[in-house]
Amino acid sequence: MTDASENPRKATWKVEAAVAGCLGLVVFAAWWFFLREPKRFNVVLISIDSLRYDHVGCYGYPKPTTPAIDALAARGARFATAHSTTSWTLPSHMALMTGRPNDVHGVVVDFASLDRKRTMLAEAFLRAGYDTAGAYGGLYLDAHFGFDRGFRSYVNCGVPVTPSNAAKAEHDSHRIVTAPRTTAFAEEYLGKRNPDKPFFLFLHHWDVHYDYIAPKEYVDRFTAGYRGDLDVANFYFNDAIRADMAAEDLAYVKGCYDAEIRFVDDHLSRLFAKLDALGLTDDTYVVVTADHGEEFFDHGNKGHRLNLHEETLRIPLVFAGPGIRPSVIENGVRLIDVMPTLLDLCGLPPEPDCIGESLAPLLRGEDVSALRDLPIIAELTYLPKVQNDEGEWVTADAYDKHIATSTQRWKLIEVQSREYDLREAPLDFSGAETQPARFSLYDLGSDPTERTDRAATDAARLDLLQRRHVDVLVEHARRAQQMETTGGAPQPLPMSDHMQEIAAQNGYLQPVPSATKKKPRKPKSSATDPPTAPQNGQDPKSDKDSADK
Repeated sequence: MTDASENPRKATWKVEAAVAGCLGLVVFAAWWFFLREPKRFNVVLISIDSLRYDHVGCYGYPKPTTPAIDALAARGARFATAHSTTSWTLPSHMALMTGRPNDVHGVVVDFASLDRKRTMLAEAFLRAGYDTAGAYGGLYLDAHFGFDRGFRSYVNCGVPVTPSNAAKAEHDSHRIVTAPRTTAFAEEYLGKRNPDKPFFLFLHHWDVHYDYIAPKEYVDRFTAGYRGDLDVANFYFNDAIRADMAAEDLAYVKGCYDAEIRFVDDHLSRLFAKLDALGLTDDTYVVVTADHGEEFFDHGNKGHRLNLHEETLRIPLVFAGPGIRPSVIENGVRLIDVMPTLLDLCGLPPEPDCIGESLAPLLRGEDVSALRDLPIIAELTYLPKVQNDEGEWVTADAYDKHIATSTQRWKLIEVQSREYDLREAPLDFSGAETQPARFSLYDLGSDPTERTDRAATDAARLDLLQRRHVDVLVEHARRAQQMETTGGAPQPLPMSDHMQEIAAQNGYLQPVPSATKKKPRKPKSSATDPPTAPQNGQDPKSDKDSADK
């Protein structure tokens, strides 16, 4: 029989043991929770409109245009060869925000918008519990096209646009400064956001897009020594800015462009300082990229949305943040890879309709064979203007479809001319060919500026690239068809008669008889573009389809 005098001590021991056990369970539960629930990181995605990669310091440009971007690249990863999906703003940003190339997301003209069944990047973050906010400066990022989806706050820092003022708004958008408003929005958001939630912040910087109207002190810095009197206002329609202009005048134009870049970069410096001041830098992924580049008569044109050459397709792409090793990554990558990469970095599931690949393994320093030779494809739907019998400038009843596919070294550009009926079928680009497709072939290894077309002199290489071209088109058509059956609205790239013959040889389809070649029909006297969105920057007296964005 146990002595009663021992019972209090034994009882105390039991209580202490129980308390210790409970504390152990609490500690274990907390440890298990943090193991099972990885830390969620923030994301800041920055797109700088019209920024040529070769005017960025960390890409080798000798002028001091981008110290903030260069510093970001120094602590993060820079992709040496990144390509957009086109040479204008609307479809390229749609590719950025959906992880799908133009022919699969379907928004290839001014009057198209994304099907609501397709997921945007902000929607994926919102669904995962992130706070989401965005600001934009150019009209082609308007909510009309679907870019506001998934954002709790999506703010226009540019010119307000309505159906009734679209033309004026487009005109005015080239003559405003937006970086201060965009940066002020970001700083205010970061200061007032909910600290208990991770955030996704998207910023579209518009000012690098023409017109080049940076503050005078910036212009003076990058045009010192200029003694001419050139006015760069109204850039796209300014007849004084032309291919045969004096070399010193062209250098002045480029200097004004560089001034805009530095002006925006200084605003990025402010943003990065704000992240530091709030203690957010170590827990935030920051990405800086562009939607397309800019041409200064490299191939006879100015601006963009006119062709698919490298000066308008290659873009900067810099990632920095937790776990990203400082590096320069040589793999050729695409704008469509940004969305799956960000989702992967943040531990979120991939989107099933996404064609882009996650670059997270490369950012972690892994060598992934599947990411060594990604198929790079770009598209441009070019709608020219013609004059009808009444003297009105209207969209022609034929259009050009530019398609470029490239590897790390070789690039093939195909241009198709096809019938088109804006009035009856504005989103049908499958009209009969009006002439045989034209092909250009470039060796980017020895000819990075695409000066020598080798299509006529390297038949074997042309045939090889055309077959690869077909492989990419067929795969994208398959993915586009899958989207269409689930309610999407893709615009599959039309395959020219010549490419259909190659496709048949490759076993993809039965030979298709050549379409009857027809001359373009006479434009209808009253045809006009749909009023839902402006034909941004388009000169009514030019057969060049704009100025875009």
